[in-house]
Amino acid sequence: MTNPSDTQPKAPAGLHNTINTTQPKWNVPEPSHPGGLLGDDDAPPGRCLLSLLVIGATTCLCSVVIALSALAGYGDELDKIQTKEAGDREIAVSTQYALAIQNEAQGALELALDRYKFIETQQSGYADVQPRMTQIALMLSVTPTPSPSSTPTNTPTVTVEVSPQASATPEVLQAEEYFSNAQDYMLAGLYEESIEWSDAVITVDPAYRRFEVDRMLVDALVSQAGIYFAGTNDGETNGLAGNQLPRGIMMVERAETIWAANPSFASDTELKRRLENASFTSFVVNGYITAQAYLAGGLNADALAILYELYALPSNWEYAGVSISDLIIQAGGTPGS
Repeated sequence: MTNPSDTQPKAPAGLHNTINTTQPKWNVPEPSHPGGLLGDDDAPPGRCLLSLLVIGATTCLCSVVIALSALAGYGDELDKIQTKEAGDREIAVSTQYALAIQNEAQGALELALDRYKFIETQQSGYADVQPRMTQIALMLSVTPTPSPSSTPTNTPTVTVEVSPQASATPEVLQAEEYFSNAQDYMLAGLYEESIEWSDAVITVDPAYRRFEVDRMLVDALVSQAGIYFAGTNDGETNGLAGNQLPRGIMMVERAETIWAANPSFASDTELKRRLENASFTSFVVNGYITAQAYLAGGLNADALAILYELYALPSNWEYAGVSISDLIIQAGGTPGS
């Protein structure tokens, strides 16, 4: 039986391949976008704005970081400057304090007071500046000539009788009374009062019994300085109250000056021995309070230089329970090293 499809006309074999190879290939262009629209490679407006915002934010952040870094550097530099200024001020204050202590010990009370006032302007409440200022002001306010407890009320009357001896002048009578008061206080062990009355004698009549007045002054000055150096003064019966070490040094220096002006005192061996002992103690005390001043100002190395020198002497001197060796330890040193 014949297939109906076999009766249909068929294309010659290989015709399809020939058509496929001989038929031209057309390059169909891609459809273009409508006019006015962006292509795929063009960024949309939102993306451009976002990019601008990111760039701007980054720039601002960098600027802020740079500004903060500069500000931090300025702050660090300012801290360094302030720290240096504080250190310089501390050194200046401690140096002035040490010098004021020395001035006070040497009797230059006005200069010491000026230094203390400077310290108060730089660092109020520093160490014991305020009490020392008060004490110096009190000492400077004391007049050297005390008022006698009793003064002659009757002037000497002129008589017509011829006297083999000239009548005493009012100055001599006053000096005589002051001298008697000085002797009485000296015997009672009230050396500050005896010194004041002796000075009053010199003020009224410098020539009146000057040898005896000077000798009594040396005795009283050395005795009172010894009390101050021992710290046994109570402010009532044996001198002024409080720490009077600088005043004791000043008294010894005055006694030395009076002694040097009176060569005839050399025959008084006992008074000479006492003055020499007082001079040695005064030297130690001067170094002691100077070292204390250096310690108070943080100048430990300067304090140790003095303290080691004092410790080498045959006296581990102390005041108010604090010895030279204690100060050495306080300064970070070792006694005997």
